Amino acid sequence: MGRPYEIGARGPDSFDCWGLLVEVYRAQFGIDLPNLNGITASAALTISREIDLQSREEWEEVERPFDGAAVAMSQRKAFHHVGVFVIADSPRILHAMEGDRVILETVRSLRSRGFRRISYFRNKKWPT
Repeated sequence: MGRPYEIGARGPDSFDCWGLLVEVYRAQFGIDLPNLNGITASAALTISREIDLQSREEWEEVERPFDGAAVAMSQRKAFHHVGVFVIADSPRILHAMEGDRVILETVRSLRSRGFRRISYFRNKKWPT
């Protein structure tokens, strides 16, 4: 929490949204995700396509979120932002967003930021 956002950062001092998801999955769940190195602001569409292609092989969409579910978000048509669903005091999404830091937000707060599409995913390597 509170670590700064930096495009392409993979931690531990700063993160972008994908880097945060990679770190949480590695540290908390023992799941290694691809790094997708080289992410830049101008490559967001390319990265969203790559994430979408990977999602068919590595992820399955779930109707109800669970603690640790990946959250894909979009202000447009294609997903361009990810986070992690966390159940602590109340359900929230942990994410790192450009112009911000690593924070916890409610779905309502994300919708007020303009995220129209929010979907939840389970990695196929998730422990059963």
